[in-house]
Amino acid sequence: MMTLRNTNICSTPLLAAVALSTMLAGQAVAEEDISNANYVMIGCRNFLSSTPSALLLQGLCAGAVRGIAQTDPKVCASGSVADSVRIVITYVDSKPERLQENFNKLAQQALREAWPCR
Repeated sequence: MMTLRNTNICSTPLLAAVALSTMLAGQAVAEEDISNANYVMIGCRNFLSSTPSALLLQGLCAGAVRGIAQTDPKVCASGSVADSVRIVITYVDSKPERLQENFNKLAQQALREAWPCR
């Protein structure tokens, strides 16, 4: 009976392939920027359509938008969370070249423009 202690792991092709695929999968996940607008907008669109998918992203979008609307002293929101999300979607859609930017920054700009405090 062969034990793992006596085996050179690198000499086993299957174990080397598994180790390599695990490292590559971890690298791909680490490179995904979950704060950019391109990523979060999926949740915003699903939030408005009440689609029961991407629920985590829906919560991320709605929570960020609500938080900005309620805490930014330069935003005097007068609508619902859905209204705020709609404003953010319209704003970001009008600036597709900015999809790789931070979602919160774009949402803040959208809400400040739509509902400025006077």
